[in-house]
Amino acid sequence: MSLNDLKLDNFSGNHFEMGLRQGSIYNEKIHNCYEFFKKWDFIKVLKPKIIPTPVFFYVGKNRATKAYKKIIEKYAPNQAERLRGISEGSNIDIKMLYLSLASEPTLSFPSYDVPTGCTSIGISPRKSETGETIIARNFDFYTALIPFYVGRYNKPENGFSNIDFTMCSSAGDPHGMNEKGLTITFNLGFPTDGLNPGVPISILIQEALEKYETTEEAVRFFKESLRSGGALLLVGDSSGDVRALEISCNRIGVREMRDGFIVNTNHFKTEEMKPIDIPEDAVHSKRTYPKSSIGKGVRETLGTEKRDERANELVSKTTEIDIDTLKNVMRDHGLDGKPSNNTICWHGPVISTTMSIIFNLNRRTLSALIGNPCESEYKEFCF
Repeated sequence: MSLNDLKLDNFSGNHFEMGLRQGSIYNEKIHNCYEFFKKWDFIKVLKPKIIPTPVFFYVGKNRATKAYKKIIEKYAPNQAERLRGISEGSNIDIKMLYLSLASEPTLSFPSYDVPTGCTSIGISPRKSETGETIIARNFDFYTALIPFYVGRYNKPENGFSNIDFTMCSSAGDPHGMNEKGLTITFNLGFPTDGLNPGVPISILIQEALEKYETTEEAVRFFKESLRSGGALLLVGDSSGDVRALEISCNRIGVREMRDGFIVNTNHFKTEEMKPIDIPEDAVHSKRTYPKSSIGKGVRETLGTEKRDERANELVSKTTEIDIDTLKNVMRDHGLDGKPSNNTICWHGPVISTTMSIIFNLNRRTLSALIGNPCESEYKEFCF
């Protein structure tokens, strides 16, 4: 997917109908995605060598369906219906969709040599040049997955319209905005308090975008939800109320804006969540934290503190932030101008910034690009 391919496909009706259309129009893309998934190095890392790949997927998809299907049907029935529609529209076994969903919470436990990142920034009306609320985010993920990204304009018959960019086979999304201006971005967090079955964060985000108008409502929703995985969400509405939600399966902390802005990378800052954050000196191998195949701490590999410090520095020194200023922040390569995993515009051999989005919550517009923001121009979308 390139900037020229960046578009929004329309989905309307009930959730099964929206899923049916999604599965149908992305049929080839979804099948290619799963063929890629089966051969991907990430799967080779997770799969014990002695187990054949077909057996691994057969067992995995059955376990994932058993763990997540009833939970999602109970707590997010609309998205369960959309998954059913995607399965029928694409002729993909729905158990494979649940296996894909189950892989999302496991990303909160760094089981691969390069954990994924993300940088999100919220700007209040008093800090922005136009007096509007703005949220910007760089989505740092596996570059190999870019061909499977899609843009959706969702118009459910029983909820708010919303715009998101997500994976072709997904019912949920890692970032989006609804017609009321409510906007949510999802950065991975790495809590150490265990991984329990629950609703994956991307599914909860889609539920919130369809149901709520305000940050307060969305915060309450996430607090009361049965969650699975670790996350740092930025949640904002058009009134200027932007908050960070730091999430694990068992705990949640809320952070408010300071000096008119707020920054999320991938480490926790609230008193509730800091005690269960992955230690700064923790190292990881292909399967566990205690031993390292690369000799670096997870947080060092992430560059999470460095990106956080740099984003705070760039935003705090500017009195009035406009869209162009934020674009430059998202393109930043640090003081020495050398792009790496420590820079807001992340460049790496496996992980890079795969998408950058800037949301204007008052105008209900978003500007997006595919790939590194230093290499492309933003394209605007609106309701």
